[in-house]
Amino acid sequence: MSRRPPPVWRELEAAGGSFALHPQQEGENSPAFELSFETTDSLESFQEKVQAAGFQPGTIHSEDYGRHLILTDPEGLQLRINEIA
Repeated sequence: MSRRPPPVWRELEAAGGSFALHPQQEGENSPAFELSFETTDSLESFQEKVQAAGFQPGTIHSEDYGRHLILTDPEGLQLRINEIA
């Protein structure tokens, strides 16, 4: 009997959204956390809204699994905005 590896994250779903816990990245020893959100808007449009609200626009990243925007809040915590179709 083969055992499946544990999932990379745990996800809890509720009406209107979900909450996922991911393990800490290899090599990181900071107790910090990152919040991730999803948007159906283009990341460029979302970035413009963030900038219009007076915040730094962040950086858009493209990965094999999709695009995301990384923002840093005024306290230095990172926010990830995932672009979904």
